[in-house]
This record gives sequence, C-alpha cells and structure tokens, in this order.
Amino acid sequence: MTQTGALIKQLVKTDFKLRYNSSVLGYAWSLLKPLLIFTILNFVFSKIFGVENPNYSLRLLTSIILWTFFSEGTTTGLHSIMNKAGILTKIKLPLWIVVFSSTIHIVITFVLNLIILGLFFVLYSFVPTLEDFLFFTIYSFCIYIIILGFSLAAAPLYVKYRDLHQIWEVLLLGGFYAAPIIYPMQLIPTEFHWLLQINPMTFILQHVQAVLFVDDFKFSIVPNFIYFGVLLLGFLTCIVIYRKYSQTILEEL
Repeated sequence: MTQTGALIKQLVKTDFKLRYNSSVLGYAWSLLKPLLIFTILNFVFSKIFGVENPNYSLRLLTSIILWTFFSEGTTTGLHSIMNKAGILTKIKLPLWIVVFSSTIHIVITFVLNLIILGLFFVLYSFVPTLEDFLFFTIYSFCIYIIILGFSLAAAPLYVKYRDLHQIWEVLLLGGFYAAPIIYPMQLIPTEFHWLLQINPMTFILQHVQAVLFVDDFKFSIVPNFIYFGVLLLGFLTCIVIYRKYSQTILEEL
C-alpha cells in the first residue's frame, strides 16, 4: 500500500471510531438512526400515502437511507478540515486527503445501511432485478460525487465563513421536505416540479424509486445525460473553489 493510501486508511479508521466514541450504543447508531426515522415517518404517513402507492414502506426506507447518506456525507465533509485543525497545525498533510477520508467512513456507514435495506427487501419478499441493482449503484455513486464535490468546496470555505454550518443545516431540513421522500412526486402540481428539481437529490430519489418500484418504468437517456453533465460541471467547479481557498487555509486555522 502506498503512503497516501495508508494515510487515508488511518484517517478513515480514526474518523469512524471518533464518530460514535462517546455514545452508549456506539457503531449501532449508524444503523439505528435511519431506521428510527423510517419507523416514525412510516407510522405517520403510510396510511396517508401508502394506499395508492404499493411498497410505500420500502420506497420510504430506500429514500431515507439515500438521503441520510447525502446529508451526513455533506455535513461531515463540511467539518472535515476544522475537525482536523489540531493535527493540520502540527503536521503538514494534503488537505484533499483529509476531506476525502472524511467522506469514506460515511460510505462505510452507507454500505452497512444497505445491508439492513436488503433485509427489509427480503422481509417484504421484494426482489430487484440485476438491472435495478445496476441503476441503484450508479445513482448511489452520483450521490457520492455530490458529497465529495461539496466537501472539497465547503470544507475550506467553512474555515473562513463559520455561518455555513447553520446555513447548511437549514438547507438540509428544507431539502428533506422538498424531495420526494415522504410523499410521491405525483402529489406536487407539474408546474412546481422545476422548483423541486433544484434539489440535486430530487432527480436521484425520483429515478431510484421508479427503477426499483415501477414495473413499466422506461429509462430516459437524455434527462440522465443532462443530469450527469450538470453533475460533472458542478464537481469541476467545486475543485476550482477548493484550489482557490485551500492555498491559504492553514493561516485561518
């Protein structure tokens, strides 16, 4: 293993241990948190939206796990440099490694949550096809690209502008309710769909639900290529922001 790979591995292990170090249940929270959210929301909304939406519970759990991946990944990435301020002021480390490693331990948590999701699929006797699994993997990778790009741009900015934490918390809360997680997209009037599409997770959640749970779903190449293109452009923009603000970031720590 290269020196960079060993460093990333050690940082990932450290982040994963510290995340739940002071909690009684420890690593179990990485699994319990989305399940508790799902249990509450499913109890409240399944009777409202589940009547006309087959497999509503599975749709809800799938969406919550994907959203949790996005929200925890971006929040952790936002704080990644500040959380390592004590180390960075003493040891010279490439900042991108610190940011990158902070997102990897969120990926590990996401994979653990996918195992729980798989058990629920078995419980509900729902078996996705290989094609469904492929699309799910592609869209999950898109979420990670959003997380990594956001983290690279936001982590150095957060060192300079501490209000970003409060702003992002509000945006995440609004984004959760502005995405088709609790309710189906069909309930929103068509003229307002563009407003929901501002949320980068709306497209992914909408398509994952369709791929997994709509029997006659027809995959549209053009909207997906447009989305992937915008995603790539956004990621490159985030790299530019990172390069601009990371140069002098150690002076701000």
